[in-house]
Amino acid sequence: MSIRLGLSLGLSLATLMLAVATAGVQSHNRSEAARLDEQLSTIKLIEAVNDERSAEIVARDYAPPHKQVLKPAPKPVQAAAPKTQAKTAAKPVVAPVVAPVAKRGVL
Repeated sequence: MSIRLGLSLGLSLATLMLAVATAGVQSHNRSEAARLDEQLSTIKLIEAVNDERSAEIVARDYAPPHKQVLKPAPKPVQAAAPKTQAKTAAKPVVAPVVAPVAKRGVL
């Protein structure tokens, strides 16, 4: 075997081993990247929810007293006094009952 053939064979073997090692590392990097991408999307979702909630809390805590939103006390619903007519009895007027509406975006 000549020196030239031996060196060429050694270089080819080293190149092949480097290619196999690179393929193994690349496969590991792809699976790690998929895991990290999933974790990043989860973190972004959690941060979005927390930022919205934090902004609401900070706005409520640090707003000037005249701008703080306080829940008004519910007013009792009063029915109008029934009017009577001479010939026919009038129907009593009843105020509609309205259910409270929840704030949107509040957890």
